Amino acid sequence: MSITWKKSCTEMIHGVCPLCGADDKNNIYNTENFTGAAREVVQTVIVMCNQCGFVYTDPKPSFSKIKDFYEFDPHSSGHVYHDRKKGSLFEKVATKRGEYILRHSIPKNGRFFDIGCGKGDLLIWLKMNSNLELIGLDPSNEVFEIENDFGIEVIHSTFEHADLSSNFGKVDAISLTSVLEHVYDPVQLLKKIKSILKPDGFLFIEVPDITKARPALVEAFDYEHLSHFTIASLQDILHKVGMNIHDIDKHALTEGRIRICAVSSQRLTTFDAISGYKSEILRDIRGYEQKKRAIEKAFVSRIKPYFEKWKELHSRVAIYGAGEHTYYMLRLIDMSDFVCCVIDSDKKKYGKKFMKWPIYGPAHIDTLNLDAILISSHAFEEEIYESIKHFQTKGLDIITCYSQHN
Repeated sequence: MSITWKKSCTEMIHGVCPLCGADDKNNIYNTENFTGAAREVVQTVIVMCNQCGFVYTDPKPSFSKIKDFYEFDPHSSGHVYHDRKKGSLFEKVATKRGEYILRHSIPKNGRFFDIGCGKGDLLIWLKMNSNLELIGLDPSNEVFEIENDFGIEVIHSTFEHADLSSNFGKVDAISLTSVLEHVYDPVQLLKKIKSILKPDGFLFIEVPDITKARPALVEAFDYEHLSHFTIASLQDILHKVGMNIHDIDKHALTEGRIRICAVSSQRLTTFDAISGYKSEILRDIRGYEQKKRAIEKAFVSRIKPYFEKWKELHSRVAIYGAGEHTYYMLRLIDMSDFVCCVIDSDKKKYGKKFMKWPIYGPAHIDTLNLDAILISSHAFEEEIYESIKHFQTKGLDIITCYSQHN
């Protein structure tokens, strides 16, 4: 049975530029995203403001739709499985973020507020490596695990709708890690943040750098991201609320991320002129699009010999990865004739189905009588491969999408 895809009925709303308020824009990139379990295909349009050069998504999903997506969709960013063991990708990333934060002069017992804390990787790292008073906020139901398992205070809400009454007080530092690109009105969000930040406090922001978007089978410009930043446009939006970039983590720039520390300032630093980076953004997005198409073409060409072999031998094949990446992969090539199940590390998915296939944990690989496993992940491909490569000695083919292990 072949795979069918549904056109999304998600309500989409047109808006003005989040930075300058102008309604004067040009489309610069069009793509398709998936809203998750329902396999609905959403048309996503990225635009650039002709007045100020800010890049944003227009139209956007309605607030009620995106709120439901974060709370209930198993493939939203707040639900991504986290393996925190030593040496894992999430542990390494939390360490980099935590070490960057602690390099700044936050009072030893100061209050640290992590807005959009997700499953709490950063808060957990800070709990183990500092004496800061920690508070987390996130709309995902996963946030309660941080409170229950680690005793960290949490608020279950979006920041825009959080009830931070006067008794909440001021905080010494705030973190916005992979948050600002998700909000409808980043200027109003930053104004509210500044109102609870002490005058000498630090605001740590991390967002994807659209000039260094990393091409893969999965789409970098995804359904959740409503604003798209460069260092210059991030500085522009901070200027709107009287803040300035104090420091930039140069290591993060090499990984396609902008990680900065901002402070309140009377003197506002400017970066490249707006006219200068408009053309650079357009060039970089065109380059991203070309590289993404090349990766898709290379993947199909690479998988076809296995595809024909599996069909001919009636092989039993498992896909490792019950997430968004697999949707994109299956849009390129239909594997429904020989895929028999999906493997995933997230225990909460065991016994459920991904599309039409049952989901099993890695511990079940020996019992599934498999001929091959196709690893469907970009960020975690190496980590997954290292964890299951020993099955190759038992005659099991392990196929990767990007690296050359096979």
